[in-house]
Amino acid sequence: VYTRVLALQVLQAVSQKHPSMANAQWLQAPNGLHRLADLLSLNNTSSSMEEAIRNQALLVAKVLAQQAPMAKVFLFAEVDVKLLELCWQQGGLTKGNEIVMDALQLLQTLFSHADASLQ
Repeated sequence: VYTRVLALQVLQAVSQKHPSMANAQWLQAPNGLHRLADLLSLNNTSSSMEEAIRNQALLVAKVLAQQAPMAKVFLFAEVDVKLLELCWQQGGLTKGNEIVMDALQLLQTLFSHADASLQ
């Protein structure tokens, strides 16, 4: 589990330091973004280790979603639904924590890249 969290941290760092190279690799990887999207749906009743993986995947997704092609893939993978479910699991707007804030910021970024064909 720690290996997965550390791997996600490395992917986040590479995506921030070398965005063009990292974005090309993410888009070429078979199901790479879809696998990252699947990590966002690890539910809260799981172990705290899986929660750490989900939280780190959320941070990586926030970095990647700043690029329009990535955001469109995330929207196609229905990440918006997964993020809304995550917000409800974490207590919503009234009882939520920083995970809810990160999820809502990611949603805002995703929808800012959505064009008319996705709506």
